[in-house]
Amino acid sequence: MKNKRLSEVVLIAVLTGALAVLLSGCTPESEAAPVAEHQVVTVQRGDITIDISTAGNLSYSLQEDLAFEIAGTVEEVLVEVGDSVEEGQVLAKLDTSEWEDNLAVVEDQVTANERALLQAQINLKNAEIAYDDAVNPYTEEDIEDVKYELRQAESQLRYSLKHGPDSSVLQDQEKVYQLQKTLDEMEEGGDEDDIEIK
Repeated sequence: MKNKRLSEVVLIAVLTGALAVLLSGCTPESEAAPVAEHQVVTVQRGDITIDISTAGNLSYSLQEDLAFEIAGTVEEVLVEVGDSVEEGQVLAKLDTSEWEDNLAVVEDQVTANERALLQAQINLKNAEIAYDDAVNPYTEEDIEDVKYELRQAESQLRYSLKHGPDSSVLQDQEKVYQLQKTLDEMEEGGDEDDIEIK
């Protein structure tokens, strides 16, 4: 209440000063009364009535157009004309039922796409494995096993050459030949056509 009264007193003083300036400007210089440099004025409490007449339209000092991120129907307005609002305050709500229905459809589509992506990743991994198998269908362990068998067969052939009959030598030579051929194929890798297909 004191602040209101203080502001009324300040307003009265400002208006009195402004009125004095205006009135002094309305008289010719020759008729103007000399103004004292310092005047003491007694301020009194009371009601001041000022009539202002003008023509025009009243408008708010700050006005904003509203824009929503999505199109829709306004379901509820949460403020009234002339209300002061703050930044971040919700002013209106849209009817989102149509969007909720569309969102459910979109979520279903996203889920289906995620499943399709997962299946595609599995298919890709299987294709990569099939390609690797086509390029080199034998493991290192398979190759080492054949090398071991070849060494054993070569050892047996040397023994047969020194101590065995000719039939045994021929059998051992055939075995060494077949194992060497198998080892060469294993080390060479897969079939070119099969690799191209994979």
